Amino acid sequence: MDFSLSQDELEIQDLARDFVRRSCPRDVRRADDETARSPAAIAQELGRLGMWGIAVPGDLGGLGLGPLAACLVAEETAAAYPALGSFYARTAIAAPLMLETLAAEATRDRLLSGIAAGEVSIALAPAPLLRLAEDGGMARVAGETGPLPFCHDAQWCVAQAEGMGAAGVLLPLPSLEIEELPAPRFGYRGAGYARLRCDGLPLPPGNVLRHARGEAAGRRRIEGSLALAEAAVAVGIARGATAYARAYAEERTQFGQPIVRFEAVGQRLLDREAEIASARLLVQRAAWEAQTEPGQDSWQHWAFMARDAAAAATRGASLQAVQTLGGMGYMLEMDAQLYLRDAFSQAGTDETESLRRSLRDPVARD
Repeated sequence: MDFSLSQDELEIQDLARDFVRRSCPRDVRRADDETARSPAAIAQELGRLGMWGIAVPGDLGGLGLGPLAACLVAEETAAAYPALGSFYARTAIAAPLMLETLAAEATRDRLLSGIAAGEVSIALAPAPLLRLAEDGGMARVAGETGPLPFCHDAQWCVAQAEGMGAAGVLLPLPSLEIEELPAPRFGYRGAGYARLRCDGLPLPPGNVLRHARGEAAGRRRIEGSLALAEAAVAVGIARGATAYARAYAEERTQFGQPIVRFEAVGQRLLDREAEIASARLLVQRAAWEAQTEPGQDSWQHWAFMARDAAAAATRGASLQAVQTLGGMGYMLEMDAQLYLRDAFSQAGTDETESLRRSLRDPVARD
């Protein structure tokens, strides 16, 4: 089995690294976090470079390299700026995987062309399911979504739904009622968390997402697409946290030598790096399966495993970063606490539900 990346994938990875070094220095990330500023402006730069359309077919204006190359970009951006990686992954990884199978042809081509041009970004709404009812050839949507990030910076939202044989719907964000939510204890402060409400919103049939094998298969496609995007981001966060901790451990001296030479520090960093490498292989396997058999759903099995493994690696890496820095790891001036907070907002961690509870329940936010 050949685990090597193609020349095109290696070049995309190098391009993403150069972009991160140029556009995402640590002081920019820290300033954005302190002011709760969205990463959308930096993400637009990625769009102008064609990075949003990496997984979009060439006949629709994309690069046609598939989700594996997009996962490489998501990892590189998330390692330096997790919120940017998360914003990017939703549009460049999850959205094409959903739309290629679930959307009507005209809708699919229009949105994928917009993504490739860097003009359309897509938010993804968590459960609960919205409800659909047919009304004179239109689909009426009712219900509210769970808390979702980046809805103020996107033009469309994919939400799971039930009724009319649908797996989900495409919601035009400018026409929706949006309930602002306060910044959570965990997660990206600049993500602009909000909840969407639909009270009989009429949608054309082209906005209804369906799978040829039924509602359950369609929802699994939506969930699997998001799982792959989240896994790629989580690997990036874990890598960034571990690299940050290792750089500190190589510089900090104790008893006349860098603390990385002490087994209690150096070996634990190696353990975290091994976990990251394992999670990365699962991400790449899922992405490879998705692009080599685009009409099949077997890749989703790997995507869910990748998300869980990456979440565990991210949790371990961020905690290890704080421990490596000691008391300094909790200081706001250090990036370790940023990685820790972002890591514990990832799906697959026990704290994800705490994040969602804190957004739902005002008491939990106190």
